[in-house]
Amino acid sequence: MKNWKLSTSSFIAFEKTGIIPRSIYKFFKKILHQLDPLYEYEVLKNFRISKYQTLVFFRYTFTILFIPFLLCNVCKRILFVPLIDRVWDQSHLRIFLNTTQERRAYEELQQYHNQLIFKKWIQRESKEKKITALKHDALLKKKSYQLAKKYIQESKNALANILTDISAGIFFFTILLRSRRQFLLFRSFIEESFYGFSETARAFLIIIFTDVFVGFHSSHGWEVFLEFVLRHFGLPENRDFIFTFVATLPVILDAIFKYWIFRYLNRFSPSTVATYKTMNE
Repeated sequence: MKNWKLSTSSFIAFEKTGIIPRSIYKFFKKILHQLDPLYEYEVLKNFRISKYQTLVFFRYTFTILFIPFLLCNVCKRILFVPLIDRVWDQSHLRIFLNTTQERRAYEELQQYHNQLIFKKWIQRESKEKKITALKHDALLKKKSYQLAKKYIQESKNALANILTDISAGIFFFTILLRSRRQFLLFRSFIEESFYGFSETARAFLIIIFTDVFVGFHSSHGWEVFLEFVLRHFGLPENRDFIFTFVATLPVILDAIFKYWIFRYLNRFSPSTVATYKTMNE
């Protein structure tokens, strides 16, 4: 199997016009090909190649996705988290890594303070035991300790996430560099699977992809994703940066996608492009 030469699928946009119609010519060519004594061997060989590609696809997908994830999580729990805890406790670092964390902690404490005031106001009209000033201060102090503990852990997790994701990237690119042949088979399998779909199925997948990443409602998804990424790495959630990113990246992706349709898909499968335009209208 290592000596198989797997050529990528070639597509011809235009064919030369002859005296005999192409459909009749292809029909007789197909019959003669099936009558070839080596036809059965060729079919069996293609089946084995297809089976081998499928096995490589699933094995390679597992390798590049789950192995770095498992290794990095093991390193995070065994190495990174204890190391950060030790450095943090010895250096007496700040509670917050950025101003966004401070703002969120302030808003949570202010909301809790308002709830206590509201509860005291409600208790004036009821027979419940009232919250005294000393108890009010004690509850605020307890809430402050809880918030400090929460955001210290969030800051530690952010630093551990940075180290973990850097390690995951190193593992991922190392696997890619050491398995180039498997990567080519992986890409070939995806291309053959995509072009093996019907025109309607291909157009449907394209519409889903464009609506999710560059569609009208995609900006809200990008905002949520960016806020998650910034919080994941302990970075400040700058609204100007998020809005600028959302205003530029979908436009760039849309331009790249339209160029791909015009440059490649329109040549490989014009019927898919026509179906896509009809479904998108």
